[in-house]
Amino acid sequence: MQASLLKNSYDSLSGSREPITDGYGEFLLYAADGAPLEKEIFIQAWSICNFYAHHPQEGAERASLCVNREIRRIQPNLVAVFVPRTLYELGYISAVIQEERKGYCRGEDWARFLPPEEESYLDWAKGWVKWSLERVGMIKPDEYPLLRKDLRSKIDTCWHLIDSTDKMPLSDDDPVTQHLAFRMNQYLVVEFAIQRQTLSGRKIVALTERYIERLKAQTVTHSTRVFQGVLGNHFREAFCIDEERKANILRNAIALECHQVAVNAFILYRSGNMTRPSIYNEAEVDLLHNHSYSYGTSLLAGCVRDTTANVFYYAVAEHRDTFAIVVPGKDYRDSPFVVPQRSAILQLLSTGEQFHARSKFSRRVEEGYYASGVWMTQEHAEYSKSLECDQSLEELSQAITHYHRRAYLLSP
Repeated sequence: MQASLLKNSYDSLSGSREPITDGYGEFLLYAADGAPLEKEIFIQAWSICNFYAHHPQEGAERASLCVNREIRRIQPNLVAVFVPRTLYELGYISAVIQEERKGYCRGEDWARFLPPEEESYLDWAKGWVKWSLERVGMIKPDEYPLLRKDLRSKIDTCWHLIDSTDKMPLSDDDPVTQHLAFRMNQYLVVEFAIQRQTLSGRKIVALTERYIERLKAQTVTHSTRVFQGVLGNHFREAFCIDEERKANILRNAIALECHQVAVNAFILYRSGNMTRPSIYNEAEVDLLHNHSYSYGTSLLAGCVRDTTANVFYYAVAEHRDTFAIVVPGKDYRDSPFVVPQRSAILQLLSTGEQFHARSKFSRRVEEGYYASGVWMTQEHAEYSKSLECDQSLEELSQAITHYHRRAYLLSP
């Protein structure tokens, strides 16, 4: 499907009053009777949403039906509403930009941030915030203040406290991740006016255009010293939508995520050459590559912590072709890809391999072949083994080519 066809699909969405119940994305939770959503209830229901959103099933039943059936066993008035992945992430980006403009996360304020009331997180938070501040030169070790319980509410003004790295990976079961996901859910339910209107195609397009206009108008003037350069130069370069080409990539991604082909499927995003990939090209040293290609699990995954490894950054800063590969859930196990199955909020704040899908390595290689594409450091050794499969290099190349040839072009 070429970009022009996705544009037609996006245009069709704009005129549709029908709710978009399924696709590639996340679920937002709210109580149908307008009652407040308790955090403990959210966490239970969110784990169900994550399972179906990030583990596409082989069965024909739609994820939204499974999710809503199961969450009502937790609380009968719960409702889960599908949100396309790119729209969810645009909502997050908008919140982060507003956060910095209001000056919530500057310099010495970082020393006050703590995760929520879970006592077990006190020591972890002290070490993490201290390391973060020292890393960007905001404070000296001997100036590090003690974190006090009465300042824990500061976390409710920060959208980018967590960081999931290859050395220190977080999961969706970590309370600090769950807390941020809960805040994001509550923010977007209001931002999208979900309790007053389900997300129809028309509503999705209206929200997308609202965020595109905000990004067109954004001018960030604050210091880039905020936590490893949040909203720093690379971030600004990527998210300053100063031409329609950039906006159309976002529109086309959302059109695809709402399309029938995205139901119960993974979508892998990549900027680069769409022509046939070869994983056994001759290298300069006359050895053969057993290469793993990287893909984003979304256009924007990694955009806060690892901006220059983010698909959208490559698309807009380096003007590369941007395309999306759809992997149906029923075909995933036998596909040539490995996909991290974590929530969107966690992958937005991840670095390294934490938000990258990858093509597999071949275990069936002869002497003189070597693996490339993944850093072969100690923390990546186990991960690299998880990419191995029993297909030959030729079989893998054919399988990857099969998917690349059926990719959806997002850039005009």
